[in-house]
Amino acid sequence: EASDKILESVVALIEEKLPADKREEFFQLFEKDPPASEEEKAAFSRAYVPDFRDILLGEVERFEREALARKEHRY
Repeated sequence: EASDKILESVVALIEEKLPADKREEFFQLFEKDPPASEEEKAAFSRAYVPDFRDILLGEVERFEREALARKEHRY
């Protein structure tokens, strides 16, 4: 599914940007039971990934370009 592929790309890019000691904290936001609140995730993003929105939008745009290119090659 498209959203899964975009999410995987976004997570990989964020993982590259984060210092090693913050990567585990990032993954714990999603893996703990219960998961972190949206407010906790947003606070982490503001502090350690201030360009999160740009990363997300960039990956959505990249996916759309690639999907369009695949569609055009079929015809």
